[in-house]
Amino acid sequence: METRTKGEKVFSVFNAVILILAAFMCLYPFIYVLAVSLSDAQNVNMGNVWLLPKGFNLKAYDQIIHREGIWASLGNSFFYMIVGTAVSMILTVLGAYALSKKRLVGGQGD
Repeated sequence: METRTKGEKVFSVFNAVILILAAFMCLYPFIYVLAVSLSDAQNVNMGNVWLLPKGFNLKAYDQIIHREGIWASLGNSFFYMIVGTAVSMILTVLGAYALSKKRLVGGQGD
């Protein structure tokens, strides 16, 4: 088994700390928004919510589900996602096929 030098160990610890900080910076906004969405309005307005919800309720989700037009908007989002992915895949496959050929008509090989 290989023994690591002191510099390699310090480098590994430094990398781990940097990656943990980067992960926290990426995840914090999502956790915060989830905690706020699950908290009651009074605690949110007073600034009492940080990472855990205070005064748990689902009123915000109830309002969103019953809002007029939300389902049409969600359907549009799914439609654009599916069509955009399909068009992107078709263009990527066509481009990859062309790039995979050694001799193309009108290319350098002719």
